[in-house]
Amino acid sequence: PTAMHERAVSDAFDVGLHVLCEKPPAVNASEMSKIVSAAGFCGKTYMWARQQRFSPELQKARNLVAEGTLGDIYRGEGAWQWGWWPFGDDDWRGSVEQGGGALLDIAIHTIDSLWYAMGCPDPVEATASRHNLFIKERVPDAFDAAEDSVFGMVRFKDGASLSFSNMFFGHIDAEPFRWDAPVGNALKVFGAKGSVDMVKGEKIEARQPDLKVESYAEPVVEDDLFVAQAQEFVDAVREGREPQNSGKQGLTLMKILDALAESAKEKRAVPIKSTRSLEDLFGGL
Repeated sequence: PTAMHERAVSDAFDVGLHVLCEKPPAVNASEMSKIVSAAGFCGKTYMWARQQRFSPELQKARNLVAEGTLGDIYRGEGAWQWGWWPFGDDDWRGSVEQGGGALLDIAIHTIDSLWYAMGCPDPVEATASRHNLFIKERVPDAFDAAEDSVFGMVRFKDGASLSFSNMFFGHIDAEPFRWDAPVGNALKVFGAKGSVDMVKGEKIEARQPDLKVESYAEPVVEDDLFVAQAQEFVDAVREGREPQNSGKQGLTLMKILDALAESAKEKRAVPIKSTRSLEDLFGGL
């Protein structure tokens, strides 16, 4: 459960271990700041897990963005929507206390995939809405029920933005996914010269009257993504460098999620302070 991540990571550091921790890296940015600070002071490698970052569709999309092939990037759009709650009534994913909910459990995937492919631009503002309409009937304590859907937008310093839609109960018609629940997934990044569909692995150029669609990446089996992620962690430890999924990126991502949660609660846009200074990184101590 997410609420146990920070303590488990700290315990590992205390006995001199490097750490690869499941996503989300923490419950909030305050916990994440403590993790980054501890990793720095003990001199250990820390990496948070998101195996989808290692998919050819995301890796090559990020390269296309970095090379300027798509032109100036101005938009990312994504969704991950479940037809119904596929877990047991006592599953931690439905508990606020244990760090569950649509934002921390599934929206983090959509948001991070888009943000990573866009080159991890600096966020400046977030706005969101979230709902608790179904899950409260599927957990032991309705007062501990997390949100079952979340929708929002993040604006970046360079003027680009991303939007996301994530639901555990969506009444959607889609192919069965893991745990036999229907799941719909979409990930697109738009640039001035073209766009990419990271679910299909396609690059699109639409210039009236011509439409050019070509495959830019061939998907691999998910097991390969876990292997690539583990290899990156091992290589980072051996080489004494920051891993691809660095603590600093994790802290910025948690600040985005914190701002989205606050926006949904306060019903207003919330500014985000980027992780830039030592004070940001070591403010958790």
